[in-house]
Amino acid sequence: MNKKSWITIKLDESLPTTKIFELIDNSYQLSIGNKCGMTGKSLSKKVYEYLMTIPKGKVVTYKQVAESLGNKGLARVVGNILHKNPDGDKYPCYKVLNSKGELAEAFVFGGKEIQKERLEKDGIKVTNDKVDLKLYQWEER
Repeated sequence: MNKKSWITIKLDESLPTTKIFELIDNSYQLSIGNKCGMTGKSLSKKVYEYLMTIPKGKVVTYKQVAESLGNKGLARVVGNILHKNPDGDKYPCYKVLNSKGELAEAFVFGGKEIQKERLEKDGIKVTNDKVDLKLYQWEER
């Protein structure tokens, strides 16, 4: 986004709240597209496809997912996409951790206790809400 593309709205209740949210979402979609050349929907699709490639018993970081999209600077965007995951069983976002191997404070499907349960069910040891990335991080070849 640049100053030519800024959206200015007057918050005086003359615009429905749904329209304001739609404009904010459009602005967000445009800004992430500038970082990777993809729109929000195609970017989300790529993230969800990537999740399905992570082997059982392995984890990745937000940065790894972003790098697979061609821009490690998209790690926060990846986090936002995962927070909107439509199907936690089909798209195993519980396998994505931060760069320290820590569980997500606000794991979308029930908090970090649920994330821990799902990781342990997958054979991944979690100690003090953390996974040893040296043992469990998936290194793509």
